Order: sequence, then structure tokens, then C-alpha cells
Amino acid sequence: MRRLKLDRIASSTRNAQLRREVVVGDELIAREGYILAVRVLQNKFAYDTVEDVTGRMIKVKAGDILAGVLGYRRALRGYAGIVPDELAVGDKLHILNLGGVLGICTAGNPELGPPFEVEVLGAVLTFPDMGDRVGEPAHIYTTSILPSDSLNNLPPLIMIAGTSMNSGKTFAATELVRVLSKQGRNVAACKLTGVSLMRVSNVSERTLSGRPFSMPTRSFRAPSKSSSPRMARSVIAEISARLPANSASSSMHSCWMIVESISAMRRRFLRFAAG
Repeated sequence: MRRLKLDRIASSTRNAQLRREVVVGDELIAREGYILAVRVLQNKFAYDTVEDVTGRMIKVKAGDILAGVLGYRRALRGYAGIVPDELAVGDKLHILNLGGVLGICTAGNPELGPPFEVEVLGAVLTFPDMGDRVGEPAHIYTTSILPSDSLNNLPPLIMIAGTSMNSGKTFAATELVRVLSKQGRNVAACKLTGVSLMRVSNVSERTLSGRPFSMPTRSFRAPSKSSSPRMARSVIAEISARLPANSASSSMHSCWMIVESISAMRRRFLRFAAG
């Protein structure tokens, strides 16, 4: 074990609530959701920032030590990547998105150039019990959403689907949140489109001018085709619980839910209510 001072803490790690100084170890778990400390190996002139845990976009440069999260990513206009089967200190990975997701890039976008290459320095460790001398590999599942098999007593729900990233889904969702909130309604929203950023919830909150609103920033294990409906139910059940009690039965529909998704997930998503 050894101590490192982080230059950048990516927003994908936010559930772990990392400090600037961390302890890292050499035993790595090659699984999505686990947090690594990495060193950036080159400079870039496009797609050269990461989002920090406050939602700010910060420039990344060669030599920076960054905390990011292992993960898979599919992106039509960005970088797609996978988690390797094995990992060791000194291995090379890539930064796959602005949130600091780490993996091996399998497809890219010529307009963005190659992704940042990083060197693995170690697994960020956590010490859950005071006095522990042996740390455990940190991950983002501490406050993850547990799977749900049913949905009951939901308020009116609007789903927004789009063909790909940058197709206007978040803009449309934010406008709906703004309009419904301006009408005095309580609004909850979620984003079921892969690896979202803190700026999505930050923009929505700024749009509301103090109206009641809930957009949780939580995590769950990467869904497969078979588990996507169950995960969608889990997220919707959680944000529904944040709305005032008995709102779903109100004849005035004082509470609404906004769900952002992608077209590829639409058919599986629409099955969630049926279980």
C-alpha cells in the first residue's frame, strides 16, 4: 500500500466520496464499478476534459493522476469500450467518457481523436472500519439501487427516447421538468441512458428556480438485455418514493415523473410495468 495525491477525481467516483489523498494497493479487481488511480500519458486537444464530483469540467493533461471507475460503454458518437478480464499495475487503459469511466477502447470517433491513454497505478482502497490497517478496493456500489420486481401506485410518467447521444433527450427532459415545475407540480426525473454526468442534474436543478424536484445520482451494476427492465423498475421505484405521499392518486396529478431513455432500450423499457 502507498499514498497518492489525486489531481483529478472524476464524477463517476462520486458515490465513494473520495478525498484528495488516497491509499492504493496492487491487488486489482477487473470488474465494472471498481475505482482505480491512473496516470494520464498524453495531451489531447479535443475531448480533453473530465467532469469532477461537483459537475465542473476540468482540463486533463499528461502526468495528471486521476481517480476513475472501471466500466463498459457503448456510444455511437463517442468512445466505446470494455473492462479487461485481468488487470495489473502498469497496464494501459483509456478514459472512455467525460465522467472518467476507464476501460479498453474498442471503437472511437475520428472527430475526437484517440482517447486518453492512462497507466494503472493501483486500486483505490477504502477502510470501512476505524482502525483497519488492511484496506478494501473501493467501488461505487455503496449506495447503489437494489433491484425491484414490481411498481405500484406511480404518478403520471413521461418517457423520452432518442436515437443516440446528443440527439436532444436531455434538453427535452429539462424543458418538461421546467414547465411542469412552473405549473406548481412536484417533479422527479431519472436518466436511463448509460453513464450520465453530474451536469445533467445540475442543469435541471438550476432550471427549476426552487420548485420541488428530485433527480437522484445513484448507481447500479451494468444491466444486460435481460436485466434492463428490472433495473428500470428499480430506478423508477426509488424516485417515485421521493415524491409526496399519495401523489399518484391525486386527481390533479400534482406529481410527475420524467424518464430519459434511448431508442434501443425502448422496447425492453416498455415491458417494465408488466414485470
